[in-house]
Amino acid sequence: MNYVVGKLLIILNPENFYNSDLEYFENYDREFEEKVFWIFLHIAETKNCRQIYKNNFPKMHEMITALNGRIKHKIPDLHEALENNEMDAFNCFHSMFICLLLDSSPTAFSKRLLDLFLIEDEKILFKVIIRAMLICKKEILVACENEKIYKFLKHELIQKAYDKHKRNLYLLFPGSESSD
Repeated sequence: MNYVVGKLLIILNPENFYNSDLEYFENYDREFEEKVFWIFLHIAETKNCRQIYKNNFPKMHEMITALNGRIKHKIPDLHEALENNEMDAFNCFHSMFICLLLDSSPTAFSKRLLDLFLIEDEKILFKVIIRAMLICKKEILVACENEKIYKFLKHELIQKAYDKHKRNLYLLFPGSESSD
């Protein structure tokens, strides 16, 4: 939970917007920490993410099973390569779901992801991971060959996908109508 709150503090810190052209931030409340608290409470309660952090991670197991099924359906050749390397989906993706993909992601990416998460719930997490895997398919296959798949998926996937499309984040974020 600290990763999520920490990223919210960075994203919503008014000092990060002093040079912004957006009028909204000129009058932004300097006591933004309270807003971070309420946003996190909304994520935990309304979006039901508190189930991710409970003992034995019930929601996280559910989400990883769903992600694994989506990978199998959307990217069958990549799914097969991961299975051939005996990849454990829980070990690869649990940190992504615990942190809602915000833990080590660039701020520009995090801002957009948070907005979409508040609109679409966890569906956007699945969509972004699938999109990132499609964008980085070659790198994933190379990592499978070099037995560095866990490291790549856990620590590099989102950053590599971001690096490829940071000038146009719309290519990284699927549209709301997407069924990824």
